[in-house]
Amino acid sequence: MTDDHARLEAIRKLIHDGYLDTAYGMLVTMQDNAEARQLLRDVLQEKQRRMEVASHPKEVVMIEKKGRDHAFGTPVRNIDLGSMTTVLNIVAVIAGIAFIGMIVALTLLDQNDSQREESIRETIVAARTLDARMFSRSGTSAVSGASTLLPRTNATESVGAFTPTSIKIDPNSGTLAQVTGVTGVDSFEVNLEGKRFQVVYIGVAGPSAGARCYTAVLRFHTELLNGKSVRLVKDVTDVDNTGRLPRYVFLEGSMINSLLLRAGYALHLPRPPDELLDADLARAASEAQQRYTGCYRQGGFSESASGGDVQPTLDICVRETCRDFTSRQELNDYVLQCPNDRWKFDRDNDGQLCWRQSDLP
Repeated sequence: MTDDHARLEAIRKLIHDGYLDTAYGMLVTMQDNAEARQLLRDVLQEKQRRMEVASHPKEVVMIEKKGRDHAFGTPVRNIDLGSMTTVLNIVAVIAGIAFIGMIVALTLLDQNDSQREESIRETIVAARTLDARMFSRSGTSAVSGASTLLPRTNATESVGAFTPTSIKIDPNSGTLAQVTGVTGVDSFEVNLEGKRFQVVYIGVAGPSAGARCYTAVLRFHTELLNGKSVRLVKDVTDVDNTGRLPRYVFLEGSMINSLLLRAGYALHLPRPPDELLDADLARAASEAQQRYTGCYRQGGFSESASGGDVQPTLDICVRETCRDFTSRQELNDYVLQCPNDRWKFDRDNDGQLCWRQSDLP
């Protein structure tokens, strides 16, 4: 108690000398003392009064309040605030700025919390409420709340060996999902916030189980996706009649739907009404057939005549230089298919593939 009494006397002297902020800081740590709490209230009232006085730069007679002598030790007499006006005005401005900053910070935090809660809510609900935004066709939304159209890009920005004639999908607009298993040559399983969903590629049909290339395609599909994070972009259908999610699938910026078709690992199979990129996927499949690559070289996509499971040799990893590609996206797709060839296009081993613009045709 003696120590508290001595501290209170020292605080009163600070208050008397005008050091209200210092006194306030000391009193905050003594709020278990009733006398300190009363003195703290008086300090807060005095600070408020000074801020009000600061807005009137003239001589003011301060009215003593009941109990002021007890709190501050000496009654406050008439004070000429002319010399204090500038300082008090500055203090008032700083206090106002600090208050506004606090309000803005709290508002932003509240908005971030709301956005986070909304994002989690959209992700964990059933498949029909998954928010997979999609770029619309000719300004008409393919899904509710569709995104904005992107302009057609040049050759170095196009998607693989085929370029959408009027639109392309932003891979970052889809839902991020973790692949938990590959269930077939054209389907896989993902985990979304603790729930598992079967995903099937839009516009893609893999070879039948009896086809000679089936084993190679399944192995490639498994190595490509298993354990990876992909982005799923919806067209129109949320869940098909088998309970699967028809999606455009992106891995490291490459659309796997078109990659499988262009490599000759799948046939183009329209899935109305999911036809946003139908023409482009058909073009990718046609190019693979013309190049006679993938399953086309191994006898097609149906059961082989012998009925045996022949181990195929898919000779797609045959490119040697950057100029063997028509676009950077085609290069990225190729490296996904042929990871052992990556060094050919990253000679200086800096992680940048064909980084000079002149490296590509």
